[in-house]
Amino acid sequence: MASRNSAASIALGSCDLFLAITGFQDGMYRDMHPFRPLKKPSHNAYMDKTPKQVVSIDAALKPWLTLYGTSRLSKLFQQMPHMQDIVVLHAVIVGRVDLLQWFHACLPDRFWAFPDPLLDVAAAHGQLAALEYLHTIGHPGCTRNAMDWAAFHGHLHVVQFLHAYRSEGATTKAMDAAAMNGHLPVVEFLHASRAEGCTADAMTEAAWNGHLDVVSFLHTHRTEGCSVWTIDRAAWTGRLAVVRFLHEARGEKWTTQAMDMAAWNAHLNVLWYLHTRQGGAGCTANALNFAAMKGHMGVVRFLVEHRTEGDLRSAMNEAHQRRQTDIADYLAAKLDESK
Repeated sequence: MASRNSAASIALGSCDLFLAITGFQDGMYRDMHPFRPLKKPSHNAYMDKTPKQVVSIDAALKPWLTLYGTSRLSKLFQQMPHMQDIVVLHAVIVGRVDLLQWFHACLPDRFWAFPDPLLDVAAAHGQLAALEYLHTIGHPGCTRNAMDWAAFHGHLHVVQFLHAYRSEGATTKAMDAAAMNGHLPVVEFLHASRAEGCTADAMTEAAWNGHLDVVSFLHTHRTEGCSVWTIDRAAWTGRLAVVRFLHEARGEKWTTQAMDMAAWNAHLNVLWYLHTRQGGAGCTANALNFAAMKGHMGVVRFLVEHRTEGDLRSAMNEAHQRRQTDIADYLAAKLDESK
């Protein structure tokens, strides 16, 4: 009996023997349990910077890979084959070139036939080292989306690399998206170095988001102009400096939506500017109704005192319905004065 116990102790005390024995057992390794709920992100999800799926995958994989490196990847994929695609995407998104090298050496068939454009993913996430590696080995996963997404996220170094070493090109979405997100250096590079150009959306979206430097650059260097509702959008988001530039430098006009939506969002400075300038369409009764229902007393006072489009009774009813008591009382008093 003692010899049997001794033999068992020796077997169980040997790491190699223990792993060989337990390798025939059913079940899943404890360290791999956190991966069970993980699913491969959708294309739109992993092209974004920080979607929830990508964050969840990183939270589960990062500590595991820090602890084990590539030593347990084969075991992981034996038990959970679906994790292959997840780990590949994770490697590209976080720039783990060592993991990509492991896949290239150990799972070449899956790596080369990967269904998603890996160079596009690397470009979208600004992972230049991963992009350079995939380019160097000739991986086929690259489309025009690579430069478009890199421009969208403001990764100038990636845009420059793709311009210098790849032939897929880009679309007008590249400059449009860079302008929308305020990435002036990317806009400048695309303008100077590439022929795709942009559309009127570039200036319109830049204006909406308040990127005056981009709007000014496009005005000076491009000819696409902007849409007829550009001032409306800038007013909606309270971009007074942009509204002023569009009107004074470009002679752009606006519709009633400009003042209506500025009132909705309590952009009183924008309302004052549009009120004192010629070239726009004024506002509608919605401006006062919006301000009343949202509780913007300063805007309500301005519209009552300086504009004529509002309906005091309608606005008072809106204020009552939303329990904006101070505004309802103010409008009631103004109604009494008008009798």
